[in-house]
Amino acid sequence: MHACIRYLPLILATLVLTACGGGGGGGSSTTTATATSSSSSSTASTCSNTEQLNFVRNHVDNDYLFYKDAPQTTAASYAGQPADFFLDLTSRAQPAKDRFSFVITAAEAAAMFQSGSATGVGIDTRRDSAQSLRVALVQPGSPAALGGLKRGDRITAINGSSVSSNLSSAQINALYYGKVGDKVSLAYVRQSDGASISVTLTAASFSSDPLPLASTLTAGSTKIGYLAFHEHTQPSEAKLASAINNFAKAGISDLVLDMRYNGGGYLAIAGELGYMIAGSKSLDASNSVGYKTFQRLVHNDKRSADNYDFPFMPLKLLNYYDTGLAVALPSLSLKRVYVLTTSSTCSASEAVINGLRGIDVEVITIGGKTCGKPYGMYETDNCGNAYFALAFKGLNAKGFGDYEAGLTANCTVADDFSHELGNSSEAMLAAALTHRSTGSCPTTSVAFALQSSGSVSDAIVQDDVPLRGLGSSIMR
Repeated sequence: MHACIRYLPLILATLVLTACGGGGGGGSSTTTATATSSSSSSTASTCSNTEQLNFVRNHVDNDYLFYKDAPQTTAASYAGQPADFFLDLTSRAQPAKDRFSFVITAAEAAAMFQSGSATGVGIDTRRDSAQSLRVALVQPGSPAALGGLKRGDRITAINGSSVSSNLSSAQINALYYGKVGDKVSLAYVRQSDGASISVTLTAASFSSDPLPLASTLTAGSTKIGYLAFHEHTQPSEAKLASAINNFAKAGISDLVLDMRYNGGGYLAIAGELGYMIAGSKSLDASNSVGYKTFQRLVHNDKRSADNYDFPFMPLKLLNYYDTGLAVALPSLSLKRVYVLTTSSTCSASEAVINGLRGIDVEVITIGGKTCGKPYGMYETDNCGNAYFALAFKGLNAKGFGDYEAGLTANCTVADDFSHELGNSSEAMLAAALTHRSTGSCPTTSVAFALQSSGSVSDAIVQDDVPLRGLGSSIMR
């Protein structure tokens, strides 16, 4: 309770910063992470194309982390649409430096980060070492789940066209971006028995489960927690707290955090998860807020006044924004955690790893190198669009944040599509359990061969967003 009381002034200050941000899209304060102290949010007084182009130019000039490298194209000389102008000034202009800035509709952003709703067939795929297109995840209750697809199934054709090493744009749109009512026909080889199956799926709206599995494994007389965590979205807050609370009651001595497919989300969730893992190790009596720095947010030189230290967060921060109730989080106070990673482990997920290492919690990563996104962004809404420009770089308590090339795995192990996630025989989880018992990587570790399927969803999944001030950063 004492920790909750100490945090209230800090949280209230955050709400003021949010309110002063000018722009925000209304509704719950968790919906926006506008760039405060920037004039960009008030540039577009109307929604004419001209005013929106002016808004984009101003937003990039003031808030973009790499604004000095952005093209100098003026709004008056640009003939296209605002969303294209934004991309032409950011990620399209310098893909080697910025692979992440993106724009979607404000409605899509609200669904993605707040409600956890999704539209499509509910399937996520990856390439295996043979470059076959494998089903990695199937969302419960989605059209793909209802159609019988499971992890490990090998897709051979989409709408009658064979799957090659590179999906066509038509195949990508059909498989990943179907609108409600759109149909997609799939031919696949079932993992369980090798049978060839054909199925037609109809895209629909469904709830995406950010945390589909939390289980306790037993090794001798000790208990190990396993957590499959896929999205740092608002619905994950309560589920994470419940899972950690159950682990604490079970008396686990180690945790395997499976973030192999977690592309990021709210920085608030990452800070909360960091606290729930570290617990007492995150305390800092010398700090005015009582907790060590989870991530230092460093903006461009125009925004240096907005730099701040985001602490390990002992409260359900997003819940506080919605309800005004300061609810304390459970914690495990672990000295060590195993994290399962791939190239899809990005942004807020990388921040969890880096933040814990910053306070000397041992983080042992199993799998492959992470995506390499030490950057975050704020959602800036204008005329129905939600703009996500890289706005800050994140550093841990030791000042480290230079992992643009990704965080290298301690043990290199390929994803194992022959087993469900959470199965102790699945290669990445098995490697973590082996390392826990022997202190070494398994001798059968294989070169990491998993690659993204090429789904353009990576551009959205791999982004990073804070709530302005403490919670609204999207470290996605």
